[in-house]
Amino acid sequence: MLSLFFQYIKERFFGNKNRANALLGFVKPPAENGKVIWLVAHKSRYSVLLAVTLLAAIRQKRKDVRLVLTYQSEYPDLIVEHLSGLKKIGFGYSCADHPLAVRRMYLNLSPYAVIHIAHEPHKSHLETLKQLNAGNLIAYQFPTYAQIGNGFRYSACYPVEEKPGQTEDDNCDEISPAFNVLSRLVHTNIDKQLSSLLCGSRFKGLFHIHNSINDHDLIPLWRDNVVAKDYLLVLSYDIVVQDQLAQLLTSIESAGLRPVLLSKWDKNVVSEDSVIVADDSKWFVALCASSISTHMMETEQIQVWQSLAVGSSVSRAEQIKLPMSFENVVPEITSYPMLLEYWQKLDESSAVQRKTNDELRKVFWSARRLAEEQSNHLLNRVYDL
Repeated sequence: MLSLFFQYIKERFFGNKNRANALLGFVKPPAENGKVIWLVAHKSRYSVLLAVTLLAAIRQKRKDVRLVLTYQSEYPDLIVEHLSGLKKIGFGYSCADHPLAVRRMYLNLSPYAVIHIAHEPHKSHLETLKQLNAGNLIAYQFPTYAQIGNGFRYSACYPVEEKPGQTEDDNCDEISPAFNVLSRLVHTNIDKQLSSLLCGSRFKGLFHIHNSINDHDLIPLWRDNVVAKDYLLVLSYDIVVQDQLAQLLTSIESAGLRPVLLSKWDKNVVSEDSVIVADDSKWFVALCASSISTHMMETEQIQVWQSLAVGSSVSRAEQIKLPMSFENVVPEITSYPMLLEYWQKLDESSAVQRKTNDELRKVFWSARRLAEEQSNHLLNRVYDL
């Protein structure tokens, strides 16, 4: 209790009155009438993204209920994009995990249903809900089955991963087939003209690496590879740090190649010996769609699913984990020489390119259809509450 008090004092000291009050559970639902559904997100951007999109979908399905979203970290851009103009909703910081704070927030909200999103809450949160006999508890898109329960029972579970060898669970009354809702949140109809604008008739196309590391090793390997004669290498990043960008440009120039920053590109076909650097994350989707193949290194899951959605070949580093259905169509490649060899195979046969793209497209759309079905199942469950 003492640590909670110090957290409260700290937030008040820094002028965060609303967050301080939320820590103690002093949160009120929207003033309108209607049952309350409480959506509980975690601190990650991924969790909040899933929460705001689910809230918006529930609001479209049911106009009568009041919807409250709480989170541990705030992402104003997601709030503005997905929740602007929606009525009978409230959103803000979560309470602390202390039982007294959880109890106060629950009693203040008096929710008819509670949806835990992407991450299971702290044990004390769950135990408090259990003591309060909270009903209509839903686990939504937990990252691993192991997180579900720990002695706490959910009315329904909508997991993102299968539990190997098991279709039932003591901690869930009803379990849906595993699906990843991100397959529904990514763009699929993307203009692919960027490649022709960069390449013209001078190059066959683009090969793309996202979040490359050890660029000083990559660039000479690319320069000396036969693929570099007919293709352009494109490097993109989630976050472009100026010091790292300067080092990358130096590595490219040291290899006798010419770096082209997309922020300064004049929209003309680039010259030979160019390496394209996307120095703004806004280029990522267009590059995935326009490239012959994209290699995904460590990044957020939303970026991975976006790369899978555009219909072009994708490979992945060891850190990128995908559902089993994707393992045979998105090869795991652990070194730059292996990657260049894979790109050579794609270059050598247009039939291989088409087959690779078709197989990935088929698996992706199957995953998306499943996500649509199970998302609708959840919305119907909420509608029937």
